[in-house]
Amino acid sequence: MNWGFQHSPVLSANFHGGTVVVNYPYDSDFDPWASYSACPDDQLFIAQSLTYSQLNAPMYGSTTFPQGITNGVAWYTAHGGMQDWNYEWQGCNDVTIELSHTKWPAFSTIPQFWADNRAAMLAY
Repeated sequence: MNWGFQHSPVLSANFHGGTVVVNYPYDSDFDPWASYSACPDDQLFIAQSLTYSQLNAPMYGSTTFPQGITNGVAWYTAHGGMQDWNYEWQGCNDVTIELSHTKWPAFSTIPQFWADNRAAMLAY
């Protein structure tokens, strides 16, 4: 948090494993029954997320997430997440990029992850 306040990033991403998707804010909502939680820059987040997913064929072709992207609340609610915090407190557009259906993929799969994500990372 302190590093963020000292450097004022405007765009960031955090990477996870567990599925293949770009997840954008908001991850939580005051309404516990909400099925989507749009932030003020929702259309920008959708465009940024699509910039990434369109260059990652397995992600963009997802049968679970249309075009390989999802709003956080539309997927599942997470309170206190990094992307919401970065957006609210730092003015930084942050997304969560899920890279693999396997939470702990084998080292031997790294070349394929690089092939799938290189152009997307550079475009993002």
